Parts: sequence; structure tokens; C-alpha cells
Amino acid sequence: MVTKACSWFVLVVVLACGTGRADEPEPDPAELPRIPPREPAAAEASFQLAPGYRIELVACEPHVVDPVAIAFDEDGRLFVAEMRGYPERRAEALGRIRRLEDRDGDGRYETSTVFADGLRWPTGVVCWKGGVFVCASPEILYLGDRNGDGIAEQRRVIFTGFGEGLSRLNMQALVNNLQWGPEGRIYGSTASNGGVVRLAGKGGTGLNLRGSDFSFDPAELDLRAESGTAQYGLTFDDFGRRYLCSNSRHLMAVMYSWPWNRSGGLPHPLVNIPVDGGAAEVFRTSGVEPWRVVRTRWRVQGRVRGPVEGGGRAAGYFTSASGLTVYRGEALGESARGTVFVGDVGSNLVHQKSIDFPSGRVQPVASRPEGLSEIEFLTSTDNWFRPVQCANGPDGALYIVDMYRETIEHPWSIPDSIKKHLDLYSGSDRGRIWRVVRQGFRARPGEPSSGSSLESLVKRLQSGNGWQRDTAMRLLLERREKGTGDLVAGVALGEHFPVRTRAQALRLLARFRPLTGKELDTLSVDPSPQLRREVVRLWPAVDARRLVVWSRDRDAGVRFAGVLRSLDPAVEVTAETLGLFLSKPGTDPWIRSVVVAAARAHGVLPALVRRERDLAQARWLVQEAGLAAHHPVVEELVVRAREALVQDSVSKEVEEAARWFVANDSLSGVEELLAWLVEGTAVDVALAALLRRPVGEWEQAALAKWQQIPVRARAKLLSRMSATTVLGAIDDKRLAPSEVGFTQQRALRLDDETTVRRRAEKLFGKERELTRHEAAEHYRPALRMKGRHEAGEVIFGQRCAICHKSGEGGAGPDLATLRNKGAPMLLENLLVPDREVAPQYSIWQITLRDGSSLGGVIAEERAGELTLWFADGSSRKVARGDIVKLVNLNRSLMPTGLEAGLSLQEMADLLAFLAGRKN
Repeated sequence: MVTKACSWFVLVVVLACGTGRADEPEPDPAELPRIPPREPAAAEASFQLAPGYRIELVACEPHVVDPVAIAFDEDGRLFVAEMRGYPERRAEALGRIRRLEDRDGDGRYETSTVFADGLRWPTGVVCWKGGVFVCASPEILYLGDRNGDGIAEQRRVIFTGFGEGLSRLNMQALVNNLQWGPEGRIYGSTASNGGVVRLAGKGGTGLNLRGSDFSFDPAELDLRAESGTAQYGLTFDDFGRRYLCSNSRHLMAVMYSWPWNRSGGLPHPLVNIPVDGGAAEVFRTSGVEPWRVVRTRWRVQGRVRGPVEGGGRAAGYFTSASGLTVYRGEALGESARGTVFVGDVGSNLVHQKSIDFPSGRVQPVASRPEGLSEIEFLTSTDNWFRPVQCANGPDGALYIVDMYRETIEHPWSIPDSIKKHLDLYSGSDRGRIWRVVRQGFRARPGEPSSGSSLESLVKRLQSGNGWQRDTAMRLLLERREKGTGDLVAGVALGEHFPVRTRAQALRLLARFRPLTGKELDTLSVDPSPQLRREVVRLWPAVDARRLVVWSRDRDAGVRFAGVLRSLDPAVEVTAETLGLFLSKPGTDPWIRSVVVAAARAHGVLPALVRRERDLAQARWLVQEAGLAAHHPVVEELVVRAREALVQDSVSKEVEEAARWFVANDSLSGVEELLAWLVEGTAVDVALAALLRRPVGEWEQAALAKWQQIPVRARAKLLSRMSATTVLGAIDDKRLAPSEVGFTQQRALRLDDETTVRRRAEKLFGKERELTRHEAAEHYRPALRMKGRHEAGEVIFGQRCAICHKSGEGGAGPDLATLRNKGAPMLLENLLVPDREVAPQYSIWQITLRDGSSLGGVIAEERAGELTLWFADGSSRKVARGDIVKLVNLNRSLMPTGLEAGLSLQEMADLLAFLAGRKN
């Protein structure tokens, strides 16, 4: 048994097969000159930095090579993970951990020791008790130095299982980025390197980390799944909020994590927050490497697989976001505090974003800082500059880890005929670490913390430098001296301390002792919403009275933290209590989603909907809850909706909600819904309601009013009509053949019924199947033509809108991301969608226990379930327990030949709309 969705998917795969070329071209060696490296002084001169800052060299080869991650210990020594053997020599175990020292205090690390070697691609390091935890797939190890000689004589595997079962490891998506979290746990990213991870030597079933990040207590070694994951980059701000990056998704916020990531029914926790989209435009100052120019030309010509770099534009866009860090120091000045720095290694630059929290909203937004609208914080004209990681330092500076390589591109994406002219290991004997500070900044001499007293460490919690606070927290947790809790409480409760200091002290205090009732009461009315949010998280036993208090907080973040606590099965929750979280006008969507999830979990969802007096809010609750039209509560709301529609004065929001309820009522007639379409009073709700009904109820009536129906509704109605009806309407001249979209024309030509196939070929003609090279050559002139935005929008609606939506989830990238690509790359993606499929949009074939199969894009992945998007715009949740087999076909859900039938002008129109070019 194969589902309808999978039948379509098999068709796509069959049609897409054979688009690659076995006769890979050979380049002219003269077109592939090598780019020489620059010595450190010349490399430093190649930088262009935002006004008011300077960059300094901290360390370079031979003291460090192939650096990808760093960590400072309490005495200022710098541990560096060297990913030697990148990109394809993992088996040789060339990786090392270096320990660098600045013994003369001049800011340069002139002393280098190999702390540990024999590691397979180490990609993360963090300090603990005189040693370091290191991630090197499939393991996280602890490397200890008991005698203090700078060499690790202790090597212990702590966790194992990362990436086990994979046929080959993606060297750019390994377990990575070990970082101290806000509550004194160590966090890390799994990228595509999850798996079932277990404590080494303990056996057991392990913890499934597929689709999740993780954290562990370094003392207790309790591993838990955290919301995630991303490719390479993980960071926290001063208030414990976590951010990730992954290739073109250069800045994502994690909206919730443990323990709420174990709850069902919540939106996916990772959200893109930049206002300019995930694949935002960047402004590089380096030239494009010659080999990349050749590969791009071949890709445009359809001679090799892969997308067109930079969309044909000089500036480009994010393709390799890496190592993001929230700046928490003082050396860059107050305006930089809390901003995010993220490297784009392919474009040789470091990008900066400011994060803001709109009033009344939970989800943050990120934008370029003032003065950096068309330049980057840091660029280099040196193509070897590879900023793979940023970090906060002991002196309050921003540190940049530079792998310094001639080629850092993923080797799987470089054609073999080009690769043989390159040296993928050129630069494997090099590496740099840089420090950025503001002009005129002079760091105070650092003082070792290893011998600090308890009182001195608690005083360091008051530092304005986040690294100093984190290090004091770590040392206090390592020592766990008597009396620590009371001293830390003095900072947490001290109203004269900065909020960021108090927030970190409050989280640390909870590791030593529970807060007293008096302390909780005092902090729960603190003027700072950040502290009130921490109190919500730490509150020991939640009851209805406490939820009521949190529901009335003036800050949306506090209300969100409060409603998350209602997900706890042990908390007694009523519909009345949850309803209070919805009482404020314009309730945040995240709060509403959690309210519905909590109501469902506690069995009070119908009561919650019934008590809602605002029809607009009730509509949203019914949609979020997925209540059927025949549910008694919904039927009651339909009665209220009909009453509202005959009233003289109701708000626009209430009228729209009322029409939605009536449209979805089975007693509403087709003629009424079509009248709404024609009048244009409720096009979206009427259209959606019609499409949910059996097509035989409405298709003839719709054709009778076809010329009056809005253009934007026609394509969707037409796509659902039966083959006999569509072909008959064309024969009767009620419908023009050109109105039938490409996908539907192809389906009619391939229909199971011979009669339908013949009629379709007679009406539409036989489909001419261009090779992808022919298609590229045919449509390339459209890039030089002036496109009409409005006409392109119509074509987009007919052929693309089901999967590519604006600001919504879907089976393909949204419009904002598409518009950052540029017309040349958009044309390439349209013509050859399977050339190089982004992992998040690849088709997965799923075999279920009942024998059926599904084919779609995995939109969300959790430990217990997957969410699939299908080509018709629908989605479905699948329990992991129902899955027998899960196979990545590395194919795009977008069908090959989608351009069929478009003229050059129509292609120019579509590109104009996709690129956002107005007439």
C-alpha cells in the first residue's frame, strides 16, 4: 500500500532521475591559479573593520594550526581544538588540543604545548577541574592534567554514540560547540551527528539525540536532550537565552528547551529571527576564488550539480554561518554588549546583529546595527581568512578563531575534475587567533583565579565581563565550598548590582540551595522582568494561584515562562486559569500555542474554547486545537458567529472570525461560499472551506461563476477539480487551456485513464522534455529582460505558492529566503532543483509498520515524532514508533520541469517577483 502523497513523490523521483551528467567537464588549468597565503602581518593589513575598532594577532602558526574552537582556563591559558586532518583524513586521528600561554603578559600567546593528541576531528572544548571536555565524534572525552605539566595524562571517554550508524560522517556537521550554559551545565550541538548516546561503560539504552542538542552536568554526568539542533554554532546571552546558527540560517533563537521539549503539541522551538531573512545579504571584500568561478559557470550551464554561488551578485549572501557568539564583554564598548557576531567562512567576514525584544512579544528580532547597513563588522581581502568561531575572552575582548585555509569548501560539493587541481590540505600547517577591541582600549593585567578565595570568586560574579562571571561560576561549582550559597544569595538579592549579575547569581544559587519563600516573594516583584522570569523557572511547587499571578505580569516573557510551567502534569490546571493568559489584547502567538498545548494535556481544551467570549480568539483556539466542525463546542460558536454577522457594528476581526466559523459549518451552502468569493468579502476563508469539501459539491457551481472569481483563488480551485470536469470545461470554452498549471497538465497527461491522457495531449500538446542544459540555455535570456512583478506573482501562485509561503512553514524556503538569492541562482534552482538539495528540503522516504509509505520533507524532528510536509502543502505528524525505515533520497520535493510552457517573458516575470523587483 502506498499513499497518494508517496505516489506523487515517486513520480517526482522518476522524472528527476537522469538529470546529472556523467561526462564531467575538464577545466583549463590556466583558469585555476592558486591563491597564495599571507603571512600574519600582511593578513592583519587585509582587514577592514567597523569604525572605532582595531584587530590584533593573538597566536599563529607554528604555535597553533587548524584551530576550530577555544576555551580559556581560569589562569588565562588558552586551550585550542585543532581539527587536523580536515577535510578527509579523520581515520588518521591527527587532531590535537593545544595549550597556549602568554607568559610575558604582552597579549601574544608565545608558548605552546600539545596538551593531547591522537584525536579524530575535535570540534569543541571546555574547561573543568584542571582539564578539558572535548567532543570528537563519536565521543565526548575528558582530558585531565593531574600533575600540572601542561600535558594530559588522563583520557576518559564520557559519552559515546554521536553519529554511530551513519555510513559516513559529514565533516562540517559533527557534534560541536561545547559551551557553559546559564545554570552551570555544559551544552553542545549534535548537528546531523545525533544518534543514541550513552554514558561510556554503563550500557543501557542510551538517550536518543536525533534532532536535539544536549547538556550535561560535569559533576553528575547526567545527559539530557535540549531543543535544537544546528550545524556549527551555539551561544547564550547574559540572561540564559540560547541562539544557534547553521549555514544560511545565520541566527536562530531557541524559544524553549528542557523540560518543555518533552511536551507534545508545541511549535518547533527554533525560529529564524533576522529581519533580513536567514540567508541574509553580506558584503564581502574578498574576490571570488578562481575555481569557484569555473564551478559556477558549469553549474549555470547544467554541466555539474550544485547551486549558483552568490546568485550572480557581487555581494553574495550567507552560505556558511559558523561559530556565532553573543558578545558579553567590555572591550568593544556598551553598544556592542548583547549583539551577536557570526562568521561566514566562505565570504571571509564576521557579521554583527543586534537583538531586540518588541513590546508585548516573546520572540526576538535581529537586525544590522546602525552604521552597518551595507558593510560588515569585519571583512578581509584575504581568501584564506576563515572565521570559524568567535568567543568572549578574559580581557573582555572578542576573539576570532581563524582556521586559515586556502579551501574550506565541503569536498563533496567540488567536482572531481576541479578538485584534482586544488590542494584541500593547503594551509593545514597554518592557523590564527585574533582579538578585536575598540580603539584606545587597554586591558587591565589579568589575575590568575586558580588560587582565589571563595570571597574573591563571589566578587568576580559582579564583573561586567561575562567570561569572568562564567569562570567564577565554574570554579564555585568545582569547589562547592561551605557557605557558597549564602554569599551568592547576597549578590542575587542585592538590588544595587546590575541585573545581568543578579540573574547569573540567581541561577547559580539554585545549584547550592533552594530559594526561601521570602526570597522568592521578594524577587517575584522585582522591577526587572529578567529576574522575574528566572523566578518563574525556579519556583519549586506551582499551583493555580501562582499561575494566576504570572498570567497578570506586564511582561510577555514572564507570562510565557509562566504558561510553560502549566505544561507540568503535576500542576493542577483549569480552563479558567489558562484563559487568564489569553486575556490581554493581542496575546503573543507563542503564549497562545502553549495555552492550547497545556489545555489539551490537562483535558480542559473544550472548556477553554467554550469560555472564550472573543470570537477572533475563539477561532484561533479552534484552529490551534484542531477541533472538528462537528464538535459540540464548535457548533455553539457557529451559532454565535451567525448572530454576529447580522449585527450592525462588529469589528473587522470579529467579522472575519464569524465568517470563518460559518464557512466551515457543514450546513453552509456552496452558493453562499461562492458568493463570498465573488464579493471579495472573505476570499481566504471561503476558498479554504470549499477546498475541504468533496469536489463534486462545488466544481460545476464554481465554473458557472468562473469569470467573477478572483484570479488568486482560481488556481487552487482548478487544481482540485476532477480531470473530466477540467477537460470538459476547456472543450466547452468555459476555461482556457492556459489557466491549467504545469503540474496539473502533467498529471492529466499521465492519468491512469487512457481517454483522459489522450484528451489532455490533444488540448495541451505533448510535453517537450528539455534536457536541463537545454532548459538553462533556453531561459538564460530571461535574466536580461525586464520582468513584471504583478504578472510574476500570478505565475508564482499557480506553480510555486503551495510549497513556498511568506513567513510560514512549508515544504520549501519562504519568500524572504528566496529573495536573498538573486535572479541567476533562482533560475538555476527552478531549472535543476535536484542539483544540490539543502538538507532541510530533501525528500525522505518513510516506510510505516502498516506497510504504507510516505515521501516528504521533514519539517520538524523530535525524539517521539516527525512532521512531514508534502508537495500539496499539507503536513502530517508521524510517531517514531510507527516508522520501520527512514531513507534520505537526496532529492528535492520540487519537480523537474516546473518551467514547462513558460515563455521567456513569463520566466522574466516570475524571476522579478521572486527577487522582489518592483516594476
